[in-house]
Amino acid sequence: MKFTRITSPCRSAGFNLIELVVALGISGLVLAAAAPSFNGFMHRIRTEATLTELSTALMKARREAILRSVTVVAQPLPATRELLIYANVDGDDLLEYQPDSTALPRTADYQVSRVEMPLLSKVSYRSPSGLGNGNGNGRGNGNGNGGGNGNGNGNGGAVVQGLTNLSSGENGLVFDADGSIRDVGGLRVGDEFGNYFELRAGPAATGKITVFKFRENPPWGDEPGFYPRGSDPNGVYPMWSWTSAEVASGPRN
Repeated sequence: MKFTRITSPCRSAGFNLIELVVALGISGLVLAAAAPSFNGFMHRIRTEATLTELSTALMKARREAILRSVTVVAQPLPATRELLIYANVDGDDLLEYQPDSTALPRTADYQVSRVEMPLLSKVSYRSPSGLGNGNGNGRGNGNGNGGGNGNGNGNGGAVVQGLTNLSSGENGLVFDADGSIRDVGGLRVGDEFGNYFELRAGPAATGKITVFKFRENPPWGDEPGFYPRGSDPNGVYPMWSWTSAEVASGPRN
């Protein structure tokens, strides 16, 4: 005897309208939750890139001084968010930048490089309020304390710590022909969310450039100050802590 099997019509593949709406709603929630973390991550990447560009420019200034046997000056320009680096060929005591377009190459003052901090990074010359006297700590890596007075720009404390007085009335970083720094100190930059950094030059003999970051309330019990990368002396807390746009209104560590 032969039987005939009856089958129901197959359901078409895909989503119906309700399933599609639910899927889109869940995707929206996931994206909304991830957006702040992603924005903070991207801001940190841009800031790190700006710090690297500034550090590289200062190291290039030292190499130029040694290679050309000339004094090289790194002058911060807070008004335009730039760092001007030039060779002081004539060797005048005022360290003025006096280029001469009619002179033969490198026989008069010339520009080595000019770094502009990108607007997208939101980084400019800034310093925390109340830190105009160059306080900064070197716990954990053998660096000493920062010292000297600097110049302010209306964004909290002084943005130039120590260094050499230039003819403009501002202070700048001066590399002599042997690669040494004439006066130790640092340049301070920061973003609008409360992250502050110091590009510290020293010791004088080596002209080393080290980046420090400010912590207002270090959890390991030290005073507010600028600290290097790495962990605290007990290896418990990271020295650096970031404040992003999403939490800028909260406590800043």
